[in-house]
Amino acid sequence: MPLAIATVFGVGYVPFAPGTFGSAAGLVLWWLLPASPAAQAIAIVALFAIGAWSSGVAERHFGGTDPSYAVIDEVMGMLITLFLCLGFMMAVLYIDLMFDIMAAPYRKTNAALPKVVLDSITHCGRFASALSRSLTRC
Repeated sequence: MPLAIATVFGVGYVPFAPGTFGSAAGLVLWWLLPASPAAQAIAIVALFAIGAWSSGVAERHFGGTDPSYAVIDEVMGMLITLFLCLGFMMAVLYIDLMFDIMAAPYRKTNAALPKVVLDSITHCGRFASALSRSLTRC
């Protein structure tokens, strides 16, 4: 079950651009969530907890830091990026992907949490959310 969660039920096994497909899965999840700030916040916190656990298992299983198959961080990064945002989804998708790519050097740092979800919280989600809000006024 942890590998299914880390790979977002197989989305991470897409042979090309699995992170992009993971972000798209996050976009779909966000679309399905209620617009309530509380529901979105609960989803983000729950996804962080289960994502940290499942991605840790995935790192051990695949034998490396931030394996490309583990795309749960893309889903969580997308939810953080879209938190309380109601429009401009495609722009936000590209902004989130840009910060995820830029966060690659930070994945090499030592941290107590699995680096798969850590970079999405510390870099991608925060910066993508700030930039998308400033550009889209959401």
